[in-house]
Amino acid sequence: MTRLTDRVLAVGGALAAIVRRPAEEVDDGESPEWRSGHELPPSPAPRHGIARWRFLLGELTKRFREHHTGIVAGSLAYYAMLTLVPSLIATVAIYGIITDPAELELQIASVIDNLPRAAASLITEQL
Repeated sequence: MTRLTDRVLAVGGALAAIVRRPAEEVDDGESPEWRSGHELPPSPAPRHGIARWRFLLGELTKRFREHHTGIVAGSLAYYAMLTLVPSLIATVAIYGIITDPAELELQIASVIDNLPRAAASLITEQL
């Protein structure tokens, strides 16, 4: 999880570095404020118009590729789907232990009334 957090922070820092102040507003980038971390260096991005947006999208694409963001997102989605079924099983098991059996039958009957026949028969066979 720390590697993912580091990557997200790296992409966020890269985006912040892209959208920093224009070069005309910064002296030479070597001021004491810059060394102490209070100011940002001049931006290589164009100041206005479509050229700025193209530059930003190009930089964003480059950073996404550098940090393998697509692979990380795919891995997260895969593991989320992989853990979905066991977590549902655990939730149903715990709910069955905590809930009164008569109340559970009423709740299942109301759910079965709203399901298609094939799904309803599957649930009644399993329970």
